[in-house]
Amino acid sequence: HFVGQLVTNPDREWAGVVLAWDPSPVLPPLHGALLVNPADTLRYRSEPFLYIASNTPGFRLRYEPHSAVVPVESMEEFQKLRAAFDPTSMEELLKYFFPNLAMRGTRYLPNEHLRRRFPDPAEPEASGS
Repeated sequence: HFVGQLVTNPDREWAGVVLAWDPSPVLPPLHGALLVNPADTLRYRSEPFLYIASNTPGFRLRYEPHSAVVPVESMEEFQKLRAAFDPTSMEELLKYFFPNLAMRGTRYLPNEHLRRRFPDPAEPEASGS
């Protein structure tokens, strides 16, 4: 998964956008999106966790294991998932991370800070930084 990627869970219960990842989680963040310590859960112990801006009320910022998240394949699918709740609920948060909400395919284009912090190996500027 990459920063800006449109994602959901395998059951398609929510829509989200990857903001960042945590390669070696120790404790869940205080927002309580995950009720277990990843380090104590064998299934998740060796995988990165993703910070995700979500459309789910009460879970605007999700902290999910990489294996529990799947890409959304089209903008049409993303819009349908987003419409289940307030479809504009994520936009204010996303504007801080993705200038003008610009997109390429099914990914928002991250701001300069996120591009430096979480480089995308597929992007030519990632190797030049």
